[in-house]
Amino acid sequence: MAKAIKDKAAKEKKPKEEEPAVQPDKAEKPQPKKGDTVAEPAKAKQPAGEAKEKGGGKKKEKEAPKAFIKESIHTVPLRKAFAHPISKRANYALRELKVYIRKHTRKEPVISEPVNKAIWAKGIHNPPRSIKVKIQEEEDRAIAVLP
Repeated sequence: MAKAIKDKAAKEKKPKEEEPAVQPDKAEKPQPKKGDTVAEPAKAKQPAGEAKEKGGGKKKEKEAPKAFIKESIHTVPLRKAFAHPISKRANYALRELKVYIRKHTRKEPVISEPVNKAIWAKGIHNPPRSIKVKIQEEEDRAIAVLP
């Protein structure tokens, strides 16, 4: 027992050997762990005057994102879809949503992909009884998106 204590004390007293310093030019890159996303280095940006143009000719200006005229949140009832055959209910639910948007905005309805997936989430037989959507109105169309 006493020998074990002396060995432990002797190990603690030993100076730790220093690891040889790694040359900066020979340093290895750290390997990413599982689940980590690998960030790519940012590309150097060119000054605005030196931008390369493809196709030669006029330089196109970037369009600003369209501002919506009006945004509003609605809870749309889809219960009329359940009066139709069970194998067509999700299709009728989409139609009911379009009718609702057309009635409330007087514009051409557009249904976004997340809203479409929400209606079809439980299959064609069992769409939701109602759905909450944000209606974004532009000049000529109304887009239904999830809030």
